[in-house]
Amino acid sequence: MEKLQIWAQPWWVNLLVLIPLTTYFALRRKRLLLNWRRLIALAIFAGAFGFAESAVVVYLRAAVGLLPGYRGTLSDLQHSPEGYHQ
Repeated sequence: MEKLQIWAQPWWVNLLVLIPLTTYFALRRKRLLLNWRRLIALAIFAGAFGFAESAVVVYLRAAVGLLPGYRGTLSDLQHSPEGYHQ
């Protein structure tokens, strides 16, 4: 595995972390019903959805052949006489 990066590149992408907090305080000022419980539930949902999205990206990269360390594409496996048992 390559070196793990904590901060995204370019640097300003890291500022997107502030959007949920800014939204919370902006909506709190207008007295909308957005409490901490709902905000935590939304954060958990967002994390789970992000995990599923990253799994799809890894799968698609492997299918196309863009994943380093993964040999062949899905079409190579389909056309091989051994099928998926390479």
